Amino acid sequence: MDDLKITDAIAQVNELVNRANKYIDETEPWALAKDPEKRSNLESVMTHLANSLYVAGMLMKPVLVTASDKLFDQLGVSGDLLNYDKIKQYGIVSGLKVEKKDQLFPRLDAAVEVEYIQGLMANNK
Repeated sequence: MDDLKITDAIAQVNELVNRANKYIDETEPWALAKDPEKRSNLESVMTHLANSLYVAGMLMKPVLVTASDKLFDQLGVSGDLLNYDKIKQYGIVSGLKVEKKDQLFPRLDAAVEVEYIQGLMANNK
């Protein structure tokens, strides 16, 4: 089990996600969407991003169990695409209908979380 280097694998996937975030900043898809002449650029950017999310979701599925399933639902990924071998086929998620749904990882309200944790700590005394 020690040879699996799970922490290193998770760090590598996080690098992919961080690079995808940087790619969003670099390509500014919201600006591309406003210019009809840049539609093909926008489609290319969105394909790269969808593929990155798909690969990250597949690789993190053993760790993020339900979050990956929610991601796949939003990306329109199902059936045979949930096979790990499919992540080698770049662009396989191109053309799928993406649906906007709830955030996968919503921001936490610090005050609410502190109160919750304090309640847990008080109950353990």
